[in-house]
Amino acid sequence: MEDIVQDIHQHAKETVIKDVFCDERQTKMCRKVEECFEELENPFTVLNSEYKQSKFLTDKWETVKPVECVIGSRFDTRRNKKFETYDQVVVQDKFIYVPILSTLQPIFKSQYVAEMLQSTDTGNSRLRYL
Repeated sequence: MEDIVQDIHQHAKETVIKDVFCDERQTKMCRKVEECFEELENPFTVLNSEYKQSKFLTDKWETVKPVECVIGSRFDTRRNKKFETYDQVVVQDKFIYVPILSTLQPIFKSQYVAEMLQSTDTGNSRLRYL
């Protein structure tokens, strides 16, 4: 990713110098523009690890975590490899779901969605059929 950003910076710098300064690199203004391009940083360095990406997403947007409910328990037979016997063990039956209300709340809090829903011009709306 850093190579791509570096290539984009380099290409933009060369394009500006070529088109604006007509390849005259000796001018004072051209050197200032080159310095500005040299000072540009990679905008993705703040997200260079999975932890940083996850933290950014949870800080920026409300995330809805799955909820686990224990429905009940039952007996199941498991093989004991050490003693070569079968033992009965208690196993919990679980149900996992994502709460729909908690999922919809951040969507409808969005200013963009509110504007789309209040718009009377349905010809350009992405939400034509509600």
